[in-house]
Amino acid sequence: MNKWARLIFLFAFFLNGTIAITKAQSGQWIWMKGDTTYNHGWEAGQVGVETANCHPYSAYLAGSWADDSGYFYMLGGLKYAQQRAQYYDNIWRFNTKSNNWMLVRASQYLNSVGIYGIRGVPDTNNYPGSRTGESIWKDHQGTIWLFGGYNQYWGNYNDLWKYDVRKNIWTWVKGPNTTGVYSGNYGIKGLADSANLPPPRMESASWIDENDNLWLFGGYCYCYGDKFYNDLWKYDPLINQWTWMGGTDSLDAVGHAGTKLIPDEANIPSARACTCSWADDTGNFYLYSGTNGILNEYTLGDVWKYTTATGQWTWMNGEQQRSVIGNFGSYCVYDSNNYPTTRNEAVCLKQKDNVYIFSGYVNEANSRAVTGRDLWIYNIPSNQWSRIWGDDSHFEGVYGELGVPDPSNDPRGRMGAVGWMDINNNLWFYGGNWGVYSFTEADLWEYIPDTTCISTGISTMKIDQNIKFYPNPATDQLHIEASSIHNATVTISNLLGQVVLQQQFSDNASIDISTLPKGIYLVNIMDERGNVLQKGKVVKE
Repeated sequence: MNKWARLIFLFAFFLNGTIAITKAQSGQWIWMKGDTTYNHGWEAGQVGVETANCHPYSAYLAGSWADDSGYFYMLGGLKYAQQRAQYYDNIWRFNTKSNNWMLVRASQYLNSVGIYGIRGVPDTNNYPGSRTGESIWKDHQGTIWLFGGYNQYWGNYNDLWKYDVRKNIWTWVKGPNTTGVYSGNYGIKGLADSANLPPPRMESASWIDENDNLWLFGGYCYCYGDKFYNDLWKYDPLINQWTWMGGTDSLDAVGHAGTKLIPDEANIPSARACTCSWADDTGNFYLYSGTNGILNEYTLGDVWKYTTATGQWTWMNGEQQRSVIGNFGSYCVYDSNNYPTTRNEAVCLKQKDNVYIFSGYVNEANSRAVTGRDLWIYNIPSNQWSRIWGDDSHFEGVYGELGVPDPSNDPRGRMGAVGWMDINNNLWFYGGNWGVYSFTEADLWEYIPDTTCISTGISTMKIDQNIKFYPNPATDQLHIEASSIHNATVTISNLLGQVVLQQQFSDNASIDISTLPKGIYLVNIMDERGNVLQKGKVVKE
């Protein structure tokens, strides 16, 4: 496919003029909307109407979902103003086609307590109140479910709500209509009961199964200081009952990892919050990262799998130590030795067998507390990691021109952002906190993944870690170390997949790249039988 077929020009027509949005080549970021500075208020215009000037507030730990029509939704969240937290209950919708936001609904108050109405009865006046860190599910009918969350002025929640998106109506389903009650009711493990109720919490892992049962693991409560859970719960909407499915009913439990890759009924992840979670295509649940220390003092990097058919946990990947610096490996290379630096409050987005992990709060072993600026893929079938963008540096980012892709564009690292995947499998991210808690973002980014970095999980590559190419970035010469390799071929392509240089070599080689334009290039090294021995990216300066 030629260059002009790959470049698509979209135009968004605003009330105050016209802006051209150029679609990026693969592997590039685009700053799509919002501001480059922190702690912004919101501009709503008319509720229910998209306009170019409409935009949400800076948002940290908001809830999010995407509907079947491709619209993105954001609920609640908080921002900081004059070092003071402001909690919201607004629902926002973003249209990727028009590049515009719309305010769906909001109350008149910051830090609102909500209106519960009558339990089980939908009402246009009902709404859950301002909160952050709530668990969100979307069932197969498109209904949105919400549990828990936190507002520092009112406390932790353990109420359950459902939201009819089409009718724009909330229903209080279960749990108390007050906060400050720090206990739940576990009942008997494995037995549903109308009296069962998870204790209040925020930032839990969550999944939904094929029967629309809601699942919940862990989280934490500002009950008596930060207290972390490792309990597993299931809610059945048909009978309106919770079931305590596993884990302990005590706080700050250490868990039991067992042997890596071996399921066991005794296995259970340690207590934690601020995790990533997803389900594979066979209905098993996955859990990654998190924290179990006060003020994110300790970060985690282990991957767990819960097999719903057997009710057993398996420690799949990563280490059990806290605050571990990662092994980044080569770009776009899947390797069992690769793993990200431990983190929490990252964004996880699943596309088939691959899970994208973006940024988060990184507290490394040298006590450097930062927000990471990296993007990884975890491939479920191979149980391997690959870094596809970023590194372990930490700076304020490069926004470039609004709506225009550029290889140098770089969203700064952030924690507690929200994310979506569009119908073209492109990634979108909004908000979060940068660096420290008092800087809340109000920017929207799109990332077009490099399809050559996406693994099918069935690899025919014979990656040889002894084959290396350097320097990176390179200016005139790209050197290849490949001793004892004969009749190999190095192919260099641009990000459109067009071959710009190809050369055969044996053993070590130096490739003249001085005539190539500046940019990012893909490097493939193959043996005489066509097996890929090494691959990656190089930056030509």
